[in-house]
Amino acid sequence: MSEVQPITTVRPDLDIREDIITIIAKYPPLAADRFHIEVNVVNGEVILTGHVSSPINRTYLVDFAALVEGVQKVDTRHFYDDESLRLAAGRLVPQGTSVNVRFGVVLLSGVPVGDNVDAIAQAVAALPGVIRVIVSG
Repeated sequence: MSEVQPITTVRPDLDIREDIITIIAKYPPLAADRFHIEVNVVNGEVILTGHVSSPINRTYLVDFAALVEGVQKVDTRHFYDDESLRLAAGRLVPQGTSVNVRFGVVLLSGVPVGDNVDAIAQAVAALPGVIRVIVSG
């Protein structure tokens, strides 16, 4: 006797991508971030890159993307949230320096006089996810 093998269908990557784009569009905080998120799907692996404004938005998208039918894995190695970048940059700057982040662009203001501004900016720029550092007087 032969055993019956389950039929497994592979879902097209384009369909998976469209489902993830729908997740972004239907969750208002993510919809506001949509122009800074790139979604690619290769053989069922979802690759998220870019920036969102908060850890909640990042977690929401990663968790719900993993639940989409046909998703084998979610790669978030290059997917960042601004709040986590702000906190990481804040650990690298002197006390009294203000750090703001918007989609990977870091604005440093109020760096105390006498501190090596270039070295501080370079240290912040080296953080994964930072696109650019702007130092304001």
